[in-house]
Amino acid sequence: MMRKSLIWLVLVVVMLAGAGVVAENLIVGELRRLEAQGQAFSAERIDTLPQPLRIGVHVTGPVAAISNGAVRLDSADLWIEPLSPFTARIGLPGKATIEQPDGTHELTFDPPSVTARFQPLAGLAPGEVNVATSNLVLDGAPLAQSANIAANAVPVDPSAPASSQAVYDVNWKLEGLDPKALPVLASLTGALEPEDRISFEGQGRFWLDKVPTPRAMAALPSPMMTGLRFDRAELHVGALSARVLGRLDADAQGRAQGALAIYTSDAIPMLDAAAEAGMIPKRAVPLAQAMMRRVSAMPVALSDQAGAAVPDAAEGELRLPLTFAEGRMSLGPIPLGAAPRLRP
Repeated sequence: MMRKSLIWLVLVVVMLAGAGVVAENLIVGELRRLEAQGQAFSAERIDTLPQPLRIGVHVTGPVAAISNGAVRLDSADLWIEPLSPFTARIGLPGKATIEQPDGTHELTFDPPSVTARFQPLAGLAPGEVNVATSNLVLDGAPLAQSANIAANAVPVDPSAPASSQAVYDVNWKLEGLDPKALPVLASLTGALEPEDRISFEGQGRFWLDKVPTPRAMAALPSPMMTGLRFDRAELHVGALSARVLGRLDADAQGRAQGALAIYTSDAIPMLDAAAEAGMIPKRAVPLAQAMMRRVSAMPVALSDQAGAAVPDAAEGELRLPLTFAEGRMSLGPIPLGAAPRLRP
């Protein structure tokens, strides 16, 4: 009996090893085919992993195209474990080079935890993705303490924007972001204390115009956002805080259309801080306060887009409506400029 059990055990091990070799070769072949056919992924070298309990590949010098640039890594490992054939784990180094029109930037971080569960009946599109890292540094300057994001695929619902093919519910948490490290936020730092940091967390949903299968991700144009929704989003800047509800869709030119409601009890302190920092004239503060209170009393038409009625502001809060239409962004009746782009 013991001899028969041993023989069966050896056969199972041999079969798993053989299946692992076949799977690794298939992964290598698929990556090379995608590299040859697409424009969004390239690598210096792709090899199988020399680890018996990990079925996967080691990629040397991978490059991924992003909007207006590319991300380069020294290496990346992608593997599955025999008992979890549709859950992939990705091992990344603690450094990435980001190439953009304004130059090349170096981002360092603690080696992240990255897992993805794929859907075999949906072209191996991810059904669940979890990413977590910490101690982010951009060009030698501290950027953020930690970043976590989890996304789960859900069926395309009738309220999805036109041309949406994939939907993901997402939870995120970004802690300790230093606005001085990002040029796009650097102009805001005059109204902040030197030690103030930004934290942003919440949950929502986003829609894509293509199912993000490996083939779709390795070709251009890659899947792009058609809309996003904030079900619960909280922003903290030092001692100031705000929460956001609403939904934005991409219009025909890719700019945001829709509306957001921003709730805060710190609108007046924000104005005072901006005036102290010289961002707005001090004499304009009383008028700005009066305008904010008037705008806060205006109705917000978000129910058709967000799927639920927008609540009134709580005691001591202001509810500030941001509307996006025809390529423009407004705070109530006050024009603020061009609407941001959701897609190129």
